[in-house]
Amino acid sequence: MLLEPLITYLVRWRNRLRASTPSSSVNSSNVDSVAKPDNGQLFLHQFFGSRLVSRLSLLQLVDTCLLKCYLVTNIARVGPLLRQENYCHLEEAERVLTLNQRYTDLVTMYRTRGFHQQALRVLTNIALGTAETEKTRPSDDVQSPDLIVAYLKDLDPANFELVAQFGDWIMNKHPRAWMSIFVAWERELRRKLLSAAP
Repeated sequence: MLLEPLITYLVRWRNRLRASTPSSSVNSSNVDSVAKPDNGQLFLHQFFGSRLVSRLSLLQLVDTCLLKCYLVTNIARVGPLLRQENYCHLEEAERVLTLNQRYTDLVTMYRTRGFHQQALRVLTNIALGTAETEKTRPSDDVQSPDLIVAYLKDLDPANFELVAQFGDWIMNKHPRAWMSIFVAWERELRRKLLSAAP
């Protein structure tokens, strides 16, 4: 494939940039800011010319390019990229994933970044059949709450407002599935209490 050398190049740059970037900066608002120059920055300055580019900006560019390359060459690589800490430009990633009807990968990206409300909104669109991919889904699967219920079960009980916001139609049409969220939360709380007890 023509893009494989580019992918190899981008992965090498990604690894090099990630090795010198703090891991907690993926959700920070300073992705576009310029860091204080150090030896790595001076190298980047020499490579990119007169404009000093921050590592986080480069990581954002590299990860977004990797996402686009994977969408063209090997769709199986998209999920692993989005499941780990990534620096993809949020709006651009949303645009290309939606354009390619990769709603599950979009949910994965939102979950990784802690954007649970957006993830649940996409899952609701899938479950209610308003997403484009649902045109090919068998009719008995439409309005199935399974994806939303599984997502909510994995969240912390502190996110009750999300259950209230996205669980209304589940409570009305699938009350057992709705209750299973709270049963899972109760089990998790018990497990934590038992493991914390002396």
